[in-house]
Amino acid sequence: MIPRDRYLNKLISKKENGMIKVITGIRRCGKSYLLFEIYHQYLNSIGVPDDHIIELTLDDDLNARYRNPLELGTYVRSLVSADAGSMYYVFLDEIQKVVTIDNPYVPGGMDQIGFVDVLLGLMKLKADVSVAGVVQSVR
Repeated sequence: MIPRDRYLNKLISKKENGMIKVITGIRRCGKSYLLFEIYHQYLNSIGVPDDHIIELTLDDDLNARYRNPLELGTYVRSLVSADAGSMYYVFLDEIQKVVTIDNPYVPGGMDQIGFVDVLLGLMKLKADVSVAGVVQSVR
C-alpha cells in the first residue's frame, strides 16, 4: 500500500464539517483506494463500525440503477439510520456516472435532477459524504 498521508489528513481535517468532500483526478490515480481502503481503515481505527460506512461504486453494473439520481438518493437514505447519535460515512465513487433526468414531478421537462441535487439532499442527513470521480474535459 502506498501511504497517502497528505490526502488522508485532508479528509480527516474536513471530517463531519457538513460539506461534501470531492476527490477528483485522472483515471487510475488512487481516488477510490483513498476512500475505500485508506480512509475506511482510518474510520475503523477510531471506532466507526463498518455498518456506518456506506460505499457505492457507480461504475459497477450491479449498481447501474443508482446512476438515476432519484434511485441513488432513495438508496442512501434507506441505509442511514434515523438514530440521532450515529454518524454515517457515505463514499460514492464515479459520481460522474449519475445522469441528469427530467424531474418527474414537474411536467413538460421544465426541471431536471442530477447528482448535485442528490448531494445537496444528503447534506441534510446525519452523514459525512465523500465523492470521487474523473473530471470530464471540456472541449
